[in-house]
Amino acid sequence: MATGSAGARSEQIRQRNLGIVLRHLHCSGPVTRSDLGATTGLTRSAVKTIVGDLARLGLVTENSSVSSGSPGRPSTLVAPNALHVTLAMEILVDTVAIAVVSLGGTIRSVVRVERRADASPVDTVDQLAQLLGSALDDCGDAAVHGITVAVPGSVRRSDNAVVLAPNLGWREVPLGEILRAHLNTPVPVTVVNDGDAGALGETRRGAAKGVNDVVYVYAEVGVGGGVVVDGQPLRGARGFAAEVGHIPVRTGGRTCKCGSTGCWETEAGEVALLKRAGRRNTRRRAGLDAVMSAAAEGDQRTLDALDEHGIWIGVGVAALINIFDPQRVVLGGALVPIYAHIERAMQRELERRVFDSSGNWAEVVPAKLGAEAPLVGAAEWSWDALLTNPAESSPVAANSMVA
Repeated sequence: MATGSAGARSEQIRQRNLGIVLRHLHCSGPVTRSDLGATTGLTRSAVKTIVGDLARLGLVTENSSVSSGSPGRPSTLVAPNALHVTLAMEILVDTVAIAVVSLGGTIRSVVRVERRADASPVDTVDQLAQLLGSALDDCGDAAVHGITVAVPGSVRRSDNAVVLAPNLGWREVPLGEILRAHLNTPVPVTVVNDGDAGALGETRRGAAKGVNDVVYVYAEVGVGGGVVVDGQPLRGARGFAAEVGHIPVRTGGRTCKCGSTGCWETEAGEVALLKRAGRRNTRRRAGLDAVMSAAAEGDQRTLDALDEHGIWIGVGVAALINIFDPQRVVLGGALVPIYAHIERAMQRELERRVFDSSGNWAEVVPAKLGAEAPLVGAAEWSWDALLTNPAESSPVAANSMVA
């Protein structure tokens, strides 16, 4: 019995080390075996064994053509195998998108098409199914590990249902069930909140890379966001955590699409900015582009609107800093192009409201991934199962999948 117990523990250690090495390669890119040992703390012989196991699983490749800069045999470069992919999808009010993302984080392709604002869940998924067919054609014989769909709404983690997506007009939509039926795919399909996905994307690949405790806020039609604690998304008991756009910030404020009043979204969303600046709420960012042009020309009403917008961004960000004490706050979506115009007013508000009066609170920075942050994060979501237990993965060849 003792021998069996020791064997089980040895296998657990092996599985753990496989995950450590593959996750490092996925997040940091190709490295030499010696660098892998130095970074992970594993011995040279352990690295050799683990890399060999990962190579036999087809998850890494080795190339011995890298010069070490000194006489002798060249170093062996270990890289994640780019023929392993995940499919990331996103549903927005006016667009749907799909991205093919390789192990290692490279985005192989992104396709985004317009979506009717009044499209039903089934019609929306039909659009995604069409995009999936094209994406699979482009994948060839790549191994697909999963599909994750980011959606602007509260997603119940137990059944992947969208409980409420105010800006889509969806309530209690069994999106996971619809996706599995219409996409007709054998790989795992997961639905996540787009703010949670964006937070993970910026933490793993963007403005918060290397930071473990992050708050992510983005503004589009509404305001959303996500929180990463110790490197993992904070989802809550049911999956509804970090609905930051619906923090109440103004008593007697505007009515929100969620049914409440005074939500942060009603003061800090793109629609609120356009109203303050006297611009029409147009699709495809034309309204925001007009605001930026007017600001560049020194239009006073526009500059005042941006200043007020910065105040309201500061109100919400201060609350999030006080609650979560993050290392970094990342502002994305429509907040990126206007960041320079709102930064001063936002910082003044933070100085007024953040509990820590020392000023040594979280750094606030604009996002780096732009509009693709939720897609990048959705892909990372799909990769986590593989990176946790590489030996148990069961990918499906793209050319065998039926869309």
